[in-house]
Amino acid sequence: MTQGATGAGKTTLLDVLANRTNIGIVTGDVNINGRPRDTSFQRRIGYVQQQDLHLDTATIREALRFSAFLRQPENVPKEDKLGTVEEIIDLLEMRPYAEAVIGVPGEGLNVEQRKRLTIGVELAAKPDLLFFLDEPTSGLDSQTAWSILALLRKLTSHGQAILCTIHQPSAMLFQQFDRLLLLEKGGRTVYFGDIGPKSRTLTQYFERFGAHHCAENENPAEWMLTVIGAAPGSTAIRDWSSTWRESQEYTEVQRELDRLERENVQVASVHAGADQQYASGFLVQLWLCTKRVFEQYWRTPSYLYSKLIMCFITVRNLSMHTGRTRRLTIGSFAQALFIGLSFLQTKITLLGLQHQMFAIFMLLVVFPFLAYQTMPTFIIQRDLYEIRERPCKAYSWAAFMLAQIIVEIPWNSLAALITFFPFYYLIGMNHNAVWTDAISERGALMFLLIWSFLMHCGTFTTMVVASVATAEIGAMLALLLFCFCIIFCG
Repeated sequence: MTQGATGAGKTTLLDVLANRTNIGIVTGDVNINGRPRDTSFQRRIGYVQQQDLHLDTATIREALRFSAFLRQPENVPKEDKLGTVEEIIDLLEMRPYAEAVIGVPGEGLNVEQRKRLTIGVELAAKPDLLFFLDEPTSGLDSQTAWSILALLRKLTSHGQAILCTIHQPSAMLFQQFDRLLLLEKGGRTVYFGDIGPKSRTLTQYFERFGAHHCAENENPAEWMLTVIGAAPGSTAIRDWSSTWRESQEYTEVQRELDRLERENVQVASVHAGADQQYASGFLVQLWLCTKRVFEQYWRTPSYLYSKLIMCFITVRNLSMHTGRTRRLTIGSFAQALFIGLSFLQTKITLLGLQHQMFAIFMLLVVFPFLAYQTMPTFIIQRDLYEIRERPCKAYSWAAFMLAQIIVEIPWNSLAALITFFPFYYLIGMNHNAVWTDAISERGALMFLLIWSFLMHCGTFTTMVVASVATAEIGAMLALLLFCFCIIFCG
């Protein structure tokens, strides 16, 4: 366990050890069994962050299987991966609600269930090195915090090595840990070693250097923060970081580290697939990502309905949210039908051709509304990828982006059909090719143009929103670029 005051560097230390830092300069060596970390390190560890971020449309079992299939090595049989998932469900006591949809915070799983699922997703990867947890009890009530710590104790009894950061636990929670790394502000080490029964090993160390006695009814976690001057209103009686470096305990720790390094250099072996950044191949990544996005779309019918209706009905007002809900106030006139009836059976004259060109322009104006609908769904998945799935090397950015594009193809194709027939034949564009005897060819060409326009809407939207922070910013940027397209004729 790593403990310290706010700003002591607990999370930063965890990120450095887990190779998740992307800012600043980090120096020094991190060895695993006497060998430097390789490209497979991040996928061979578990890292439970403070925020419990999950795809709200997935079920618990699906989330665990997704992690197991992508993060366990490809040479592990599928039956073994499925068996691991079922074992984790039983271990985390989630069997009664294993098929429950995760939902968004406040709807679906409660706080404790979401935290258990976060831990389960990392366990499904079967990390063979370390299991990191960043303040797993933050924001939880005492009963829930005790339940999570009891779960961690159960994991250690199954042989899982755990490194956990925590701010200020209760006395009962504090006793669940075996060893402690205590940090003071600035990230300086104050103590590293065993806690001992009733925290006596820890308290005796500080008392030996002049700290006041820790009474039986005192919380050792709060007591030691007071001793080092990290508690509000407290002042340290000495420089405890210097005291630690001059202590016998520090010398013993250094001696033990040297011994472990010498022994591990002799017995270190190269892990299978150590040079592989991802446990699964690209095709497996693409298949699983595409399948998950299809399921997300299917379980969000409001998005599909609005997409199809948008291509068929005039939209008077659109209210967009970054969450799961998107509300549409839809007019009573079908867009394609409205345009077709407005220019019903135009004659093949100069004025008629102008009317047909204007009808096509009116059809293109649907572009920004289609873009607005896609962006919130993309943002939800991208946040999940950037915060959790990219750092653990579950799958690549290429697989993620390609899955987003593939899933849009069938729905855009269906939307193209819905748009084409009332638009093309009511206006009478099919009569334009009578003189050249190319009615079928012209019709097919017009359908392909409408289909390519809708595909352009989807890929253009993905390009714009992939580089911005929120859907709102992406919508404004897409509208600006669309305006340029209109001003400069595409």
